[in-house]
Amino acid sequence: CLLQLYQNYLNDVEHLILDIEAAIRVNPILDEVMRNFEAQKFCYLPFYVFLLKPMHRLLQYRVTLERLMRHYGETHPDAPNCRSSSSLQSVRYLLLSGIANANCIQPLPTEEIFYLDL
Repeated sequence: CLLQLYQNYLNDVEHLILDIEAAIRVNPILDEVMRNFEAQKFCYLPFYVFLLKPMHRLLQYRVTLERLMRHYGETHPDAPNCRSSSSLQSVRYLLLSGIANANCIQPLPTEEIFYLDL
């Protein structure tokens, strides 16, 4: 199930980020590699943005589900699936836990936020 994959991601992403930061502190070569990667023209974003991108998708999923729930009438065949409270509650729970995990990341400078493809 897709929600289970997101749950695994959200459970592990904070530890992954902290492990990467610890490795960068003790290994100057890794720090240089990360800086070179972020400086590439095709990258243009901090590495951590790529790790947090799935969390941004959760917000998109929630908004899409809510729009569909408002749009579909009760007679539409997809309405029961969209109104499934367990799915919507799961997305909300995953999003809230993901936001809590994201608090360990320093915020992006304002000019970089505009490049995020949310």
